Amino acid sequence: MRKNRARDELLASLHLSREEFSVRARQATDPDYWRSLSRGIPVDSLNYNLSEPAFSHDLIEASLRSLRDHGYFHAGPLVSEPIVKQMRECVEAVKAAGWPPVFAFVYDPFWAAARTSFICRFLSDFLGAGFDIIMSRVWCYYIQPIRGAGGWTPHADAYHDHRNRITLWIPLTDATLDNGCMYVIPRDLIDDDRTPAEERLRASSLPSEYCLQLLHSCRALPAAAGSVLGWDPRTIHWGSKCHAPGEPRISVGCEFVSHGVIPKPHRPDELAPGDRGAPLPGFMRRIRNIALSIRIHHARDLKAARFAELAEELIKQTAGIG
Repeated sequence: MRKNRARDELLASLHLSREEFSVRARQATDPDYWRSLSRGIPVDSLNYNLSEPAFSHDLIEASLRSLRDHGYFHAGPLVSEPIVKQMRECVEAVKAAGWPPVFAFVYDPFWAAARTSFICRFLSDFLGAGFDIIMSRVWCYYIQPIRGAGGWTPHADAYHDHRNRITLWIPLTDATLDNGCMYVIPRDLIDDDRTPAEERLRASSLPSEYCLQLLHSCRALPAAAGSVLGWDPRTIHWGSKCHAPGEPRISVGCEFVSHGVIPKPHRPDELAPGDRGAPLPGFMRRIRNIALSIRIHHARDLKAARFAELAEELIKQTAGIG
């Protein structure tokens, strides 16, 4: 009986009450509400000016070479400290108000940060001119500074539809060996013939010898706040567990595709121009794509799972928004 009661209480906690559902549905679509959480951070600018650290053409070339040869790259810091600080403050404010951290994408810096000079030049060289951001593939990660807390388990983003596509990841706090930095399996160190045929790594489908090869090949990627990391869709990666208390590991991730490429199961209205000259997505479009991101990723995040039903409601409310 106690086990059943505990189970029922846990399941109930994964859903918003009717009252909270109603309140949050109103708050989510009210720009003034979000302005009140992080005062001074815009939520509906068409453009947002970024101060950026300098970088060299050699860094672009080295990053492209690493991505092509190994399946990943690591560069930076390339997002300025003031912008990173703003983004981190937005995440903390959103989280303190009881929202999943991905709702920080209502704020301008989260879209503008993906349009720094380095990112635009790098993506133009890799994906071609006029690349797009998949707006329903954005996420904010918040790993508590508690031993054993961890990021997402080992996975690849897309074994299928892997051409003309890339994931970028930006830490907003230093990602260290202690608080759970990213790990990757360099693709040139493993046997591609044994790569799983689907996105989820399943122990039942992986030979033990191949698992040992993966373990033997993995590489930690500690990264300072504001760095830019990226990997192709077939590269296996994960966020490590926290090993020692300190500051949380906060980061954001997003996916980009070549212009004209619409990877399944996405739609054209889930894409937005990623180049510096294009306007930022409007407020309601941000809300829609935050909700679509929750639909895609909530199974990996209990905090987001609690908002899965609200996300579906927001998707309905924003249907047809371009």
